[in-house]
Amino acid sequence: MSQPTVELEVEVIHTSEKALLVRVEGHDDPVWMARSAVHEDSEVDCDADVGDKGTLIIPKWLAVEKGLEEGA
Repeated sequence: MSQPTVELEVEVIHTSEKALLVRVEGHDDPVWMARSAVHEDSEVDCDADVGDKGTLIIPKWLAVEKGLEEGA
């Protein structure tokens, strides 16, 4: 069984070798997302560059941990 995911509308504002700093729609503070946590079906994928915008799909547990989603 696959784990639950969350879709977020984001803009990439900085990148590093292992992570993306994204501004999430509806949230004030940018958050770092490990490239390894980005789902393969995301519009903004693990190969994203600064300025890319679109849907980012991550595991629900990560969205909860980062304060982007309410826990179930």
